[in-house]
Amino acid sequence: MLNRRLVFMALLASVVFPMAAQVKLTGTVSEWYGGTPTQTPKKRALAGVTVVAGTDMDYNTGQSGTDRIRGKVAAKTTTDAQGNYTLNLPAGKYTMVYWKAGYTPQTDSAVGAPGGHNVEISTDKAGHGLHRNLEFTAR
Repeated sequence: MLNRRLVFMALLASVVFPMAAQVKLTGTVSEWYGGTPTQTPKKRALAGVTVVAGTDMDYNTGQSGTDRIRGKVAAKTTTDAQGNYTLNLPAGKYTMVYWKAGYTPQTDSAVGAPGGHNVEISTDKAGHGLHRNLEFTAR
């Protein structure tokens, strides 16, 4: 009977404790658009942005149009129609990458979870055909 209790407690701990250790990192990704020398640009939510959180992670812009994230990805998601995202992560500090095809990616380091982090990205105006694809590779 004691062995069954120990097995049950070990199984319960393996299921409950990892869930309890997760916290939320939330935010919104938006872009500035419009604007002229006489008119202030406006900000709008940006849907379909890939949001990546990781540790020991590097982002590299590929000259062929394929960008690469290398390292330990802890979580990733995509922004919804209102530009919102939610990641479930262990508490800690993370490097963040915000990426969308045709836009200049944004990277931030030491973003804390739990918490919130809002960012703006903008279209890639250089016209070099960069930022078309995103690949992930482990270290």
